[in-house]
Amino acid sequence: MNIRKATQKDFEAIELLYREADLIAYELLPSFFKHPSEFTRSRDELDKQIGDHLTEVFVAEDERGIVGLSVTVLQKTPTAFEGFVERKFAELVDLVVSTQARREGIATVLISHAENWAKQSGAESIDLTVVEGNSGAEILYHKSGYIARSHRMWKKLA
Repeated sequence: MNIRKATQKDFEAIELLYREADLIAYELLPSFFKHPSEFTRSRDELDKQIGDHLTEVFVAEDERGIVGLSVTVLQKTPTAFEGFVERKFAELVDLVVSTQARREGIATVLISHAENWAKQSGAESIDLTVVEGNSGAEILYHKSGYIARSHRMWKKLA
């Protein structure tokens, strides 16, 4: 397996990975996520991510092609509230592994690359969000040393 930075030539393979992830998100929380048949991701979106110095997109590639990706974004603490400790951090906004390639260690390697990039870019920590019900992701992140810092809740108003 090879981990490398994504290029525009990877768009079709990345879109297929996102389709799988979008379907899982929809199945877990249909009140929050659209069905993948209702929208498409744009090539422009990937181009912006690849061209943004605050974002890094890695792909995992093996003999099957591109089987995983991670998207990590550098951020600073919002300054709108004086009570926050100011920090520079990264957010792992996307981690996707093809359903056919799961449980092969690909996600762990992608996380490691994302963390190394974030650290080299000056981030003090890395944050991420797990969709409620995605227990496989929660287990993976706990094994990788991540701890819960908050629990976001919601209520639908009738």
